[in-house]
Amino acid sequence: MFKVVLDTNIYVSALLKRGGKPDQILRLIEKYQLFCSEEILEETHRVLHYPRIKRKYKLKEREIEEHLLYIRSIATIISSLPKVNVIKEDPKDNVILACAQAARADFIVSGDKHLRKLGSYQSIRIISPAEFLKMLK
Repeated sequence: MFKVVLDTNIYVSALLKRGGKPDQILRLIEKYQLFCSEEILEETHRVLHYPRIKRKYKLKEREIEEHLLYIRSIATIISSLPKVNVIKEDPKDNVILACAQAARADFIVSGDKHLRKLGSYQSIRIISPAEFLKMLK
């Protein structure tokens, strides 16, 4: 079974666009082992609270909290992350690499250009949601 770390943008998109590729990935959880960290959950929480996002998608606090609880319920939470300083253009992306490294993940699934540009990190492949979904189906 694949060990996988999903980028924050996957969690955000899964809530904002039901039925989209990120949402489908979360619904196929029985096909892979998901790893996450408190830092990734905090960033997801922060992004979902951006005023423009809450306004545009009319998110209710309860929906956000339920989504974060769902992620916690399906993921193994990594509590101690190594220091990683690979992505200089967007340093907060390094937490995704750190989580994947700590989990000894096979894949990082991301739509983020900085992560995708790497292609891989310590033999962990960085792939798009579409690529990962194709593998799961």
